[in-house]
Amino acid sequence: EHGSALAGDGAGGIWVTGDTWSSNFPILNAYQSSFGGYFDAFVSHFSSSGTLLSSTYLGGSNSDFGRALAGDGTGGVWVTGYTGSADLPVLNASQSTFGGRWGVDAFVSHFSSSGTLISSTYLGGEDDDVGYALAGDGDGGVWVAGTTRSTDFPIRDAYQSTYGGDEDAFVAHFSKSGSIPQQTRRLTVPYIHQVYDTPTGFNGE
Repeated sequence: EHGSALAGDGAGGIWVTGDTWSSNFPILNAYQSSFGGYFDAFVSHFSSSGTLLSSTYLGGSNSDFGRALAGDGTGGVWVTGYTGSADLPVLNASQSTFGGRWGVDAFVSHFSSSGTLISSTYLGGEDDDVGYALAGDGDGGVWVAGTTRSTDFPIRDAYQSTYGGDEDAFVAHFSKSGSIPQQTRRLTVPYIHQVYDTPTGFNGE
């Protein structure tokens, strides 16, 4: 198991995400109680006293990795990462099918404070797309940043609508329902390695 990110729940508790290859990972009040295969992302919620409140797999039959979290302001949490699974759980999705013909897709999922899945979507084209960082928008929605090698990456209301080459950064904005990507912007940064969270916001290298 590998823990990748933490986010507070606003009440002294904590959310954690990462990845697991265990079929007996601790599960409680789970949206997905069974192991999908290879690696699954996980999303777990602990109270301020360390009591496990909920814990779920999030993955399909290929490899899935949770990389970043952001609280939604009501005790719930957003999670992003990347998936190689064509059967990742999707719900109220803006992109319901796997785009990664030659690579992986980013995903963006939203859980309530009780661990109920509110929305879950792919975000990607036919090549590699990875979600690395999240930030709440103050209205229950979320911004997600990452990298893409896909010329057909989903674009809407974009500052840069065409692929720059090699590997582009992306910034996408989802409403609190997760069903509609509000904005998706592509930023050309040659040879970018990754975009990641810092205490003061997004960064990259």
